[in-house]
Amino acid sequence: MAGAGQPAGCRSCYGSAGRGEREGSRCRFELVLRRVRAGRPRMPVGAGGFVWSRVYAGDVARAVLAALGTGRGAGQCLNIVEEQAAPMRLFCEQVIAAADARLELIRVPDKALPPDLVSTGTISQHLLASPAKARAVLGWHAAADPRVLRRAVAWHLRHPPGDADADFSADDAALAAAWPLRRLAIAPPDHCVPLTIAGQVSLMIAMRDHRTTIRVG
Repeated sequence: MAGAGQPAGCRSCYGSAGRGEREGSRCRFELVLRRVRAGRPRMPVGAGGFVWSRVYAGDVARAVLAALGTGRGAGQCLNIVEEQAAPMRLFCEQVIAAADARLELIRVPDKALPPDLVSTGTISQHLLASPAKARAVLGWHAAADPRVLRRAVAWHLRHPPGDADADFSADDAALAAAWPLRRLAIAPPDHCVPLTIAGQVSLMIAMRDHRTTIRVG
């Protein structure tokens, strides 16, 4: 927070990433990229609906320069974040595409998620901020350029953290818990086949842990 008469305080306490960025981007990219580097074919994910504000480090730099150069917004606190934020599953898909990788996202029960993938599960409280004030005061806006994400992902692929975890046993355990979600499918009405009693019981047991209600007529 800037004091009176000082340049605006540009706040970016959410997910940031860019060339040279380390800690801020660890939780943003590394959950996907450490699996890409390891050549993992599948990655467990939860509901993937969590939304949180993000920003590219280069956009933060432009906001700081704008605040220093214009002197507007003295003593104010501004949120430097992207205008729109993708839900967690979509964000993971965007990172995979930017890395030109083949990594399949597999839905698993939230309770089975590895610790570093908890953010892909069900989180009731989103973490969103609005950049409207920064736009009005500084004339700043995030660069709407898909090449920004591709450049950032490429840099992080070439510069993995020194303490990258190579243990994927938690992934394997989570993926093993996903089989009911992957194997059960709903057939069109004209292709439905009556289930035997044993089949009905197996179906209900398979779906029980996923809190899905079924009715057998």
